[in-house]
Amino acid sequence: MGRQSGLRVIPELEQKFPNITGTPYERTSPATNRYNCVAYAVHENHRNWWPNSHMFWPVRPAKATLNDFKVMLIVMFDFEETETSLYEPGYERVAIFANARGIPTHAARQLEKGSWTSKLGQWIDISHTLDGMNGGEYGTVAFVMRRRVAPVAQSKPPEKAAEAPKGQGELVP
Repeated sequence: MGRQSGLRVIPELEQKFPNITGTPYERTSPATNRYNCVAYAVHENHRNWWPNSHMFWPVRPAKATLNDFKVMLIVMFDFEETETSLYEPGYERVAIFANARGIPTHAARQLEKGSWTSKLGQWIDISHTLDGMNGGEYGTVAFVMRRRVAPVAQSKPPEKAAEAPKGQGELVP
């Protein structure tokens, strides 16, 4: 968690994102090129998402504009615009960063309890504060979107498996 907790400081991270110095952050996975920040923000870890010709993008035509990121989050994942990045039970948030020219550069996802998580390009995943990432290599937060999420179910003892009605074939597990 960076300097505050006494855990491992990541000098390269603090150089790229000066505002992260002195805030809680932690490496949460090793480096990989299997996925990037946008894929990670929407819970996918097997391909890279970016609106260009050589990466996956679910909405066409694909252009790297802030509006294209909003459309993708609304159409594909039922996100809505919100004015706040504060944690709100029952909602998941995604923040889209942009550079000084307004071009999208990064996506981060809010975790339960309010901290944030990011995949740093082809590098590592980290947990962090949103302010800690602001003003660094990815620019600043351009907008935040939210969507309702189902509450985490309490674990129950397993129930008896359902049986298919006679003559109806088998149930698929």
